[in-house]
Amino acid sequence: MDTNFEQIIPWNGAQDTGRDVRLKWKRNFDKIAAALTELLEATAGMDEKFLRKDRPDTAQAVITFLKGLTAGDFQQGSTGVGIYQDEQGNWHIETDYLDVRMKFTAREVEIQRVYHIAGAQMKTSANMQCVRVEELAAAYRCYMNITDDYGNEITNDFKVNDQAYVQTFNLVKQADGTTGNHFLWRLVTAVGTDYIDLSKDVCAEGSDAPKAGDDIVQLGYRGTDDPNRQNAVIDAGAGEGSPYYRQFVGIDSFSFPEPETQLKPGDNIVTGQMKIQPGSTGSANLSDLPDEVYKAVQIGGENLLLNTAFAGDYDSKKLDSATSLQQDTQMYSPNMQHWTGNGMAVDEASAPAGFACQIGNISQPVSLINGESYVCSFFAKGSSIGMSCGGNNVSRLLTSAYQHYSIKFIYQGGGVFLLSGDATLHSLKLERGTIATDWCPSVLDPSSVADRFKGVWYLQQALKGSTQMIGGLTLTSMIQLGKWTDDVMEKVNAGISGIYNDDMDVAFWAGGTFEQAIATVRKIIGGENPTDTEWKSLAKFVATHGGDIFLRGYIYALGGVFRGIVYAEGGEFRGKFETSLNGQRIVIDPADGSLKMLDEDGRTAVNISFSNSDGRMSAGMMITEYEGDSAWFSTRILGRSITMTNNLSNYGAIFLPDQIRFLSEGSDLFSLSMEQDYNTGKKKIIISGSNWNEEELLAGTVYVDGNGFLKVSKKEAVQP
Repeated sequence: MDTNFEQIIPWNGAQDTGRDVRLKWKRNFDKIAAALTELLEATAGMDEKFLRKDRPDTAQAVITFLKGLTAGDFQQGSTGVGIYQDEQGNWHIETDYLDVRMKFTAREVEIQRVYHIAGAQMKTSANMQCVRVEELAAAYRCYMNITDDYGNEITNDFKVNDQAYVQTFNLVKQADGTTGNHFLWRLVTAVGTDYIDLSKDVCAEGSDAPKAGDDIVQLGYRGTDDPNRQNAVIDAGAGEGSPYYRQFVGIDSFSFPEPETQLKPGDNIVTGQMKIQPGSTGSANLSDLPDEVYKAVQIGGENLLLNTAFAGDYDSKKLDSATSLQQDTQMYSPNMQHWTGNGMAVDEASAPAGFACQIGNISQPVSLINGESYVCSFFAKGSSIGMSCGGNNVSRLLTSAYQHYSIKFIYQGGGVFLLSGDATLHSLKLERGTIATDWCPSVLDPSSVADRFKGVWYLQQALKGSTQMIGGLTLTSMIQLGKWTDDVMEKVNAGISGIYNDDMDVAFWAGGTFEQAIATVRKIIGGENPTDTEWKSLAKFVATHGGDIFLRGYIYALGGVFRGIVYAEGGEFRGKFETSLNGQRIVIDPADGSLKMLDEDGRTAVNISFSNSDGRMSAGMMITEYEGDSAWFSTRILGRSITMTNNLSNYGAIFLPDQIRFLSEGSDLFSLSMEQDYNTGKKKIIISGSNWNEEELLAGTVYVDGNGFLKVSKKEAVQP
């Protein structure tokens, strides 16, 4: 701006009018006016660019505060609002109240406040605070406020047939002057906008009358139309048995059922229960389960029809050269067992047991409950199919590809289940209820059919059970072990099962799934010897509740005792082997290469040696004693074998090798040989030797003397 003003020096002459001074002032003021005009032109629109400090204003763009922002008389931890950065570079927002109208997201929240709940916190369908009680003829009418302190409307969520509950734990003196704790559990008989009526007669034993100031909680429901009102979650910090956290289902009286879930840290007890019922859907979301457990979660309710796999009653028996056939040997069962009418089983890879049924019409007798709801489900393809059962006739149009169908009906009698039409179907299931669940065989199907699904059934049974941990003791139905990858169990490889129905149930297994363990028992108990290829689909070690052990591999034992029968297709025993038979001991001793049979006194009765230098076996039967006509004979045979009876009175039958030579002082005494008589086809014993009359053949007689020794004597020839 131009500030070059003219200097004004007043003239002191007495006759001067001051015109020059006035002109100088005018010229200077004109310069000031021009400067102000220039200033206004330069600052035009400045209100939109700068914030005012003396009046409310609005910032029209982002303002950055590098060191923070305060509002009011901000004192950290005391008053005002502050946004500031601490010494570590972290930003803080400090205020008295923070109201979030939509959504609040935080990675971590720390709440520095302690809340107190006197007694127990109950999570149920309704609650109210009683402000006034009016006594009626048959009930107590408990009133409630219908608005809160802020003017918000409060609804009455109670329902007729609810059970109303009140309990205090630490009252010394009540509002009405009475002392002692307060309890009531009464039936709700009427509900209004601002009141509920509590029955005087229908109540738990010891129930008090309601009072103003009572916190009344809905706890249980007597109706059948809304079972959710029978649920409750109780978190108790005071009262009998506290502390505990319990979930209840089915509260329909003035007593608690067994809790579905219970947590009591004081006793270190954790129990849990998962129920899989028809129509359950939550379990299907457990997609990170192993396959065999996932199948168990998906299994449905009981199938009321027999042989819905169209596989007959049992597996076909394999006929080969080793099969032993008896008069009553059963080779197969009709695929349409239990079904009558016009139907034929066909192979179908997508079906549970590998079979589907082509129908014209098939039927089966059933025994159902009149007036009860049932649902029939199946996979089918073709033109159409109709179902007739219990007074209901329902048909469905089909497509050329398999689709899943379900038919709901109420049974009204009749006793026959009938399917008809032009269709092929599989996975047929009839079950009680209104929701179709996954196929499973009937519990009345024979065990050979059920074996295929035992693993799934037993896992389902375990899922329905519970687990208790009492100190170091764990009580549960089943433990499964496997390999975890990325927080997901890829496959079960071993486990322990406490589920017992018979001695063939699996107790321990390894090297496979639970289903494969059951398959191992079923296959070997059935008399089959698995091949190396078949072992790949079986568990490699299984022990049953009945004490049977099945394994593929070696048993290494530094010492051990085997009692009972050992069956082995092959194997190798190293070390000394000893067993007993009828009071005698049989010993195989690799130290001297012998097999011995010892009598009760430890004397050798039979000795077989395998240690000859020429590789031949030597065997000896030693005479230890004899009595009457019974004796043990002593001889030694190289390269041959001989068996003789020990009852000499029955002519002492002898089974001979090709030839036996009897020597006396190094020379042949005589020899025995067996030859075939080709004229008669019979065998005969030829006695020959230098001391025999070979022409008459019976010149000598072989006999046993009184000491049991075999002897030969010369005698007169006798007629044969």
